[in-house]
Amino acid sequence: MKKTQLKDLLRNIKGQLISWLSIVVVAMMAITAFLGVRFSSKSLYDDANRIYENSNYRDIELFSTVLFDENDAEQIRKVESVEDAEGVYSVGLSVNFKNESKGVDVVSLTERINVPEVFSGRLPQDRNECALEEEVASAIGAGIGDIVTIEDPNDYLLNKSFTVVGIVCHPDNLASEGQVPGNRYVVVTKDVINKETFLDCYTKIEVLLKDAYGIIGLNSKGSANKGFLKLSPILFSPQMRLMIDLRRKHAQNEDLSAKRSAACNSGSTVSDVVPSRLLQRQSAEHTPDVDLHRSTVRYSKDVS
Repeated sequence: MKKTQLKDLLRNIKGQLISWLSIVVVAMMAITAFLGVRFSSKSLYDDANRIYENSNYRDIELFSTVLFDENDAEQIRKVESVEDAEGVYSVGLSVNFKNESKGVDVVSLTERINVPEVFSGRLPQDRNECALEEEVASAIGAGIGDIVTIEDPNDYLLNKSFTVVGIVCHPDNLASEGQVPGNRYVVVTKDVINKETFLDCYTKIEVLLKDAYGIIGLNSKGSANKGFLKLSPILFSPQMRLMIDLRRKHAQNEDLSAKRSAACNSGSTVSDVVPSRLLQRQSAEHTPDVDLHRSTVRYSKDVS
């Protein structure tokens, strides 16, 4: 730039200083906003990926009103693109501490998939121990070392009182309760679950696919998507659903008959002694056609 041009530029800026300063301020605000949004979103994305990977977050969550047993989980593990599958016991109950009570889902602690992140303390190791999600602990005012009780009229659990040994964040509930309504978790060990009440069946199965990473859940070759396509025929085939139904029919009929007799003798209703999920499974046995809508798949990541 020539010396005369530079002098002319400086003269113009000096003559219209307010206008030039306004332009500079607006430009700086625009750049700041852009960089803030750009790097904040990247930070959130990276943090979410870190949490998902550290907890080995599921890729697919399977529900069925006829429940799942270990044989079902083993069949799912044999699918080519499935890395692992783990069964979970879950039931909606209430937790009490002193004069406070809150509705929660009591879930069994997983070993490999969907492992909770510990904020303080540790994960439960004994059948008399539990971990509370942070929102549950805040709502009832309980902390590490306190003893909480679970209202469990249908005997889903072998214990009713638990010592809090940890405050955790379960990967199912990364968002706050205000953003995503629903029960938060009380995490217990599997050996405190009354497996007889559940007919030795899981309420859901967490599935981990091979080569799936982070929030998106797909690698560059789309292996996770192919994994779901290979898993779908097993999940939704009438043969598998019918096999499961027939395999359990005899045991369920005997179990329900015994509980109905106990209900009549005690003056209670059947629903007082038989969990609702088991009633649904029993009613399903009287339908010869296999209802594929009884099975539900919940996607944890984008596998479309």
